[in-house]
Amino acid sequence: MAIFFNFGQQVDGYKNKVINEREARASAGIMFLLGLLSVFAVFQLRTLFWAELFSITFIIEFFIRVIVNPQYAPYMMLLT
Repeated sequence: MAIFFNFGQQVDGYKNKVINEREARASAGIMFLLGLLSVFAVFQLRTLFWAELFSITFIIEFFIRVIVNPQYAPYMMLLT
């Protein structure tokens, strides 16, 4: 259980555990792109389905990042 609630990774040359900022920013870019696409889909298709789907994945993503471990977040896993 301690594996899941262990933030950061040990990297040679650093005393504390770190998170790869490039991966974090890239996953934030993916989230932004999908959010923007869902907004366009709402206006073009006149349905809230894509916005609701994005909202659910957004909530799950941040829950996993904050409570569990950023390494196991779905958008972050797309990059690896």
